Amino acid sequence: MRITFQGSGYDETIESENPITIRKALAKANIPESMVVVSYQDNILPHSTQLEDDLVLLVTSVASGG
Repeated sequence: MRITFQGSGYDETIESENPITIRKALAKANIPESMVVVSYQDNILPHSTQLEDDLVLLVTSVASGG
């Protein structure tokens, strides 16, 4: 299965033979999970979401500060 992360300066694709969580897929793509929100078809997905099919996911960077 191929998972592609796009948006916020990211365009990374990873491959996995087995189901994988968004958290593990982000790590495999070297995208810091604490800095992004992942969505699919306008729905924000928890990083614990299990992925089982080829997908293109939108990555949005989050920022905080004062």
